[in-house]
Amino acid sequence: MLVQTVRPPPKLSTEFECQRTPPYRGRERKSVSKARKQVESRVAKAEADILKLETEQAELSKQLENPSAYTDSVAAKDFNIKAAHIIKYLEKKNNEWDLATEELSKPY
Repeated sequence: MLVQTVRPPPKLSTEFECQRTPPYRGRERKSVSKARKQVESRVAKAEADILKLETEQAELSKQLENPSAYTDSVAAKDFNIKAAHIIKYLEKKNNEWDLATEELSKPY
């Protein structure tokens, strides 16, 4: 007489279970990665804009330091208006950078 023994299926080890991620987790990870890359892109763009504005501001300051810049009142007025605009945009871009870096530092 033949006797068959039935074995229970092997139990998955916890290590293996940890390695397997449900399919929705992969999509979630991709979504988080995409969002993080967008924030990193915003940070990089804000940094580039700030650098450009600071360079313009330095050049304009050199021009305003020159006493001959004030001989033409219209040009002097234009320089000061442009300097005020640069300061305004620098504040805006610094604020954008602050918000983006703050968002980047949050855990996803």
